[in-house]
Amino acid sequence: MGVPLQAAVVIGGPPILTYIGPAGFAYNEDEYMMAGGIIGEPVELVKCKTVDLEVPADADIVIEGELSTDEMMLEGPHGEVRG
Repeated sequence: MGVPLQAAVVIGGPPILTYIGPAGFAYNEDEYMMAGGIIGEPVELVKCKTVDLEVPADADIVIEGELSTDEMMLEGPHGEVRG
């Protein structure tokens, strides 16, 4: 599409995100909604300052930015998370 990929890295967010992140949900499923369902209350989200994304409100650090999509590189070997 020729547009940069918006990204936000959350450090120190709610502990439930550690379990939800690698889980195998369907493409259109909202991970934050699933996390709230597991803990029994909504995960409070806030809008990022520089990108159009939402992150947990109680995160310690959020690194925001855009990633170039102009070039592609092969990934190295990775273990299967859910496998």
